[in-house]
Amino acid sequence: MPAVHSYSPSRIRRARDEQVSGDPDDADAGSQLGRIHLPSAPCLEERGAAKDGGNAVVRPSPLQVFRKLEQELLDREIHAAYTFCGEESYLVQEACRALTERLVPPEAREWDLDHLSAAEIDPQDLVSAAMTLPMLGTRRVLLVADMEKTRPEGLAVWQRYLRNPSSSTVVVFSLPGHSLGEEREEGESPSTPAREGLSAKGKRGIRLADLLRKFTAVYEFDALNDQEAVGWVVERMTREQKRISPDAAQLLVDQVGTDLHALENEIQKLALRALERDEVGMEEVEDVVVGQRGFTVYHLRDAIAEQDLARSLRILRRVLELGVPESVVLNSLVEHFMTAALASGLVKQGAPDQRIAEVIDPKYRRDWIARKYRRFLSLYDKPEGRLERALEALAKADLALKLSYQTRRRILELLVYCLVKDRPAEVLEVPAEID
Repeated sequence: MPAVHSYSPSRIRRARDEQVSGDPDDADAGSQLGRIHLPSAPCLEERGAAKDGGNAVVRPSPLQVFRKLEQELLDREIHAAYTFCGEESYLVQEACRALTERLVPPEAREWDLDHLSAAEIDPQDLVSAAMTLPMLGTRRVLLVADMEKTRPEGLAVWQRYLRNPSSSTVVVFSLPGHSLGEEREEGESPSTPAREGLSAKGKRGIRLADLLRKFTAVYEFDALNDQEAVGWVVERMTREQKRISPDAAQLLVDQVGTDLHALENEIQKLALRALERDEVGMEEVEDVVVGQRGFTVYHLRDAIAEQDLARSLRILRRVLELGVPESVVLNSLVEHFMTAALASGLVKQGAPDQRIAEVIDPKYRRDWIARKYRRFLSLYDKPEGRLERALEALAKADLALKLSYQTRRRILELLVYCLVKDRPAEVLEVPAEID
């Protein structure tokens, strides 16, 4: 007897009924089903939490680190050397820009600003550049990339300089994508293998991390989590003199991810699209960001809801041609219909959008998600029992992907046919309408 899948129709109906009735003993099952399509909430470890005795100490977010740097520059708290590093390379780049703009006036940058690579230039020549006096301004800025490629003898040259740095030059070591890792604990020798980041590269890495940590002001920019990225999008849009709704910002992050370089590119497109308007909404994000990325499983869901077989099959085939695995397409449809089943019971009970959002979107409780599922149900959930039949078809398609002699693509085409035409999942022959 085959194992019962976690998304079997009976379990969906049971979880939906428990959510509608509000049974506290089984709330976890319904909540788990309701948030399948959402990323998990960030935990302390994802923000680099450390333990201080029995208490969790959360590191500041990368945006807080950047604001701290900006404030120190405004207050003229200038160090002789900086290290800008971390996974979020956009903030590393912005930190270099902010420091340069603050310390070197535009007319002096041709003479008093150098961008040099430690992989291409001898360390002694780099140190000589750092000791050169400014030509037009009061300070020189030396931006040094690729320090992770410096050999041990080169690090010794830098150590001698950093012990007694020039008072008129600010040296910035730029290490996007790299972490200095954890500090060695008291009693560990320099040869003790470090645990992460640059320190995990043996003696050279340990010395580099220790050198930078000891002699420079370190600003490490971790990757943003979803919530931080949404906040950054809202703030970034204000610099374009535009407003963006939190729902639209969340959709943008859902589609693009939390990488700030990628988000910046899409924000520029959205600002151009809304050139004559003050606000960017869901429609602009869907058209500019989602639309330009070609057909996705989200478009397939919409076509199925509209019961357009030809369009549904066209989108399915295009998605597969783009390299999306069949299992990913199926899982996305499963999650969508599971969430729709939960929403259906609440809609039939007359629940408002806010209550529906609490159940199917417990992390963010976005009303627009509730409205999207309400619209889907208005188009799809007729006649009675159609959602249950759809869930049965999805379960059988999952089994067929593992056991059937038919191609995986053909199984998904047959599944789409069953979902759009409300046909029983027992259909074995591929109908002529699919060809």
